[in-house]
Amino acid sequence: VVAGEHYPDDVGEHLLRLFKGRKHAHNPQVHAAFARGLLIIDSIHATRNEPRLQSRDELIQQAGFFGDLIGDFSQDVSLASIAVLQAMANSRDTVLAQTGSQLLQRFVFNPGRAGHDTASVRLAQANVISALGGLRSGRAFTALRAILDTTGSVHGPEVRLQLARVAERAYANLIERQTSL
Repeated sequence: VVAGEHYPDDVGEHLLRLFKGRKHAHNPQVHAAFARGLLIIDSIHATRNEPRLQSRDELIQQAGFFGDLIGDFSQDVSLASIAVLQAMANSRDTVLAQTGSQLLQRFVFNPGRAGHDTASVRLAQANVISALGGLRSGRAFTALRAILDTTGSVHGPEVRLQLARVAERAYANLIERQTSL
């Protein structure tokens, strides 16, 4: 991830090759770090209006892999997967953003984890709701509102807390922009 931030031109192709080959998929945390690095590089190239790596299609193709790992028995794997999908949902690329957001929401709507204890699934759902609250304001409002409308009182308190945080953050940003004029 750090190499992607500081040396996007030098490591991009190598990182994409490692990610595409899925050599580290048996270690989801490493594979997730590669994905986050590719998302950073993609964002840097988009900001510079430079040709982008072909990472976008590969990230979209492998997004389901990370979606399936949310709620894994290992909390570290689950959190790494949530972090990748949150970074994807915050992407400047609308297709990446929509894919990441949908996979996060899907877990809250339907965790489908046979054999997992209820407490770990609820913890993973709370982590996803918190991650959605960390998205850009417009995306966070949309995703959280969909969860609130669909699940009602099941996740109501957690979602309302995140909605309040998003609203506070949006208001603070508005005030900051107005005072800097």
